Amino acid sequence: MKKSFRLQLNPVTAKDLKVTFRGHLLPVLFLVVNACLFTVGILGTLGRMTGMEMAGRMDWRTFLYVYAMIVMVEFVIILITSPSQTAGSIALETESGTYDLMLSSGLTPIRVLFGKLLYACHNTVLIVFSTLPALLVPLVYGGLTLQSVLVTLLFMLPAALFGMTIGLFASSVSRSAAGAFTLSYAILIAFVIVPVLIPFLLRPVVTDGNNIAVYLLAIDPLTPIVTLLAGELGETGLIADAIKYLGLTNADMFINRLPLISMGMTLLISVMFFVLSDVALLSREK
Repeated sequence: MKKSFRLQLNPVTAKDLKVTFRGHLLPVLFLVVNACLFTVGILGTLGRMTGMEMAGRMDWRTFLYVYAMIVMVEFVIILITSPSQTAGSIALETESGTYDLMLSSGLTPIRVLFGKLLYACHNTVLIVFSTLPALLVPLVYGGLTLQSVLVTLLFMLPAALFGMTIGLFASSVSRSAAGAFTLSYAILIAFVIVPVLIPFLLRPVVTDGNNIAVYLLAIDPLTPIVTLLAGELGETGLIADAIKYLGLTNADMFINRLPLISMGMTLLISVMFFVLSDVALLSREK
């Protein structure tokens, strides 16, 4: 007798997806994010064209800066909204009493966490790749290939995962949704600011060109997309100048591999926060 194998969706993810499909939150997010990006792209492109007409000089490279502006706007939106998708996931279940109900059904804390994370990833991936047409608006005259734009979108996903795992961790250690949201954004802001602030503060102290605190830039979630955009615009020298200004010289290997190194660190930290979330929930049961 032949056995049939079916891919079963995590029950937590399936439940959340049913609620989402019955509501209007996801379509509204699609509309708002794309409306913002199309507005920036169309106004930026028209502004550049008007400026070139008035100057009587054509510079097609200027449209790449409009593209970079759209990418950064989208990246900031994704980075800000990603913790909110998971920050209340466990805390709200705890407040409503449904978390214990899920555990009583045979689900383990790690399966609950994975289900919540998978649901948030589903929404984020859809939103990120729905913005592809908006990113192509300033590129109608050329400048970058479709492959380069897709790579840029892929570079946004680790940062989104980073924010979502921070939200999961905050939700796992907090007893209230408000506390989870506050903690998640405090952690996110710390990761964005501290890796830049520490090398800057140590710059006057370390005068031998060996300010190793600059390596902290690799854990900043902004670093992957900023370094990738600099490469696409042909402005990698700006990244090198910034690192040298912070007090680290002879770091060409680090600079050249910084996009991949920082993306790898972002993924590693995301795994760490996911594991810490599971540890926090397991300790709560004791």
